[in-house]
Amino acid sequence: MRPQVIPVRPTGKHWALKELVKLANIGKVGRDILEVQLHVLLIPGIEQMGGGTLGLEGTGKTTTQRLAVAIGDPSTDVESGLPKSKNDLTLHLSTHSLASFDNLTHISEAQSDDLSRSNTGATETQRELYTNNGTNRRRYRTPSFFNGISITGAKPDFYDRNIVYRTLEAFDGPRLSNRKITARIEELMPYALGEIFDNLSRAMRFREEFTEEGRWTPRMVDWYLWALAVAKAMGRPDEWLESVFRPMIEQRDYESIADLPLTRALEHVASQNGYIGTASELFTHLNDKELNIPLACRVDTRDRKWPTSAGSLGMRIRPLIKSLRSHEVYIYKRQWSNLKRHRADLFGLDRARCGKEDDLYRDSDVLYVISAKELDLGRDDESTAGGR
Repeated sequence: MRPQVIPVRPTGKHWALKELVKLANIGKVGRDILEVQLHVLLIPGIEQMGGGTLGLEGTGKTTTQRLAVAIGDPSTDVESGLPKSKNDLTLHLSTHSLASFDNLTHISEAQSDDLSRSNTGATETQRELYTNNGTNRRRYRTPSFFNGISITGAKPDFYDRNIVYRTLEAFDGPRLSNRKITARIEELMPYALGEIFDNLSRAMRFREEFTEEGRWTPRMVDWYLWALAVAKAMGRPDEWLESVFRPMIEQRDYESIADLPLTRALEHVASQNGYIGTASELFTHLNDKELNIPLACRVDTRDRKWPTSAGSLGMRIRPLIKSLRSHEVYIYKRQWSNLKRHRADLFGLDRARCGKEDDLYRDSDVLYVISAKELDLGRDDESTAGGR
């Protein structure tokens, strides 16, 4: 455990926290967002976003975690490995205010689920002994920070709950030894904490000004609304956080699905005149031997992440829709009763059966529209413009 840090209340212009985040080699935008995140980490009772730092070897990935742990957790476990068993992982999460995992290369789907639940709040129950009916219950809400060169396996749901920072290949400031970084953190911590608490006291007054109505929000809405209040308390314009955070989140969301075989196939379909048809017709289209889309996209159809039926195709498309929009692949799910009123907007797209005048679908049939441009297709009970 670290010695207790007593915050020093600022008497003039804030400076210490900015000096602290300068130690992170993640660029100016990354440091500005990290500065906001370090504030929100100390707000109790809300769903938290964790963080990950990706980059080449020797670019200071662990330093970002050191800053987060210094603020969010009194322990010194900055370079822990990710426990492999569920029991060990939940034990680690339940005994920390902020978990930190170093040098990851792969996160299994089960670990991804456990870490995701931990950010928003989790409960685990286990028997005390096999000889009685006693139970132990662990309840915790623990965000995690991690780093690695590249990390495979994590679900998109995991990335929804984490901010991904990327280190610069070349340091944009002085490169310090680990000993000097530790000494600098200890030197700045009392003043940085004082500034954080000073800003949080103002953010509490601003919080009710921000609601999700009429504004863009990421999945972690409560966290984001608090971040907006913190940014205002720091003297930032109301629109600043969205202007820097939204592009970062959209890029993170796309990168989390970019290597999936279905992502590559849908991008290919959008670039080749798009598509209109039912899930069954789209499944046949993707696997058509004459078109050979899997070969064009370097996809192995035996991959367990490739859909095996029209039903599994619909389930796998749904979580990709939002992220693909940021890369100009627009997917809409509409009932034919709605879609046939927008035929003029569909000219130029490849179709399974719906020609200009024919009406070969029942009004209740649900179709997918895939396009390389955004379309105004109205709304219906099946989906919204963002796609359900």
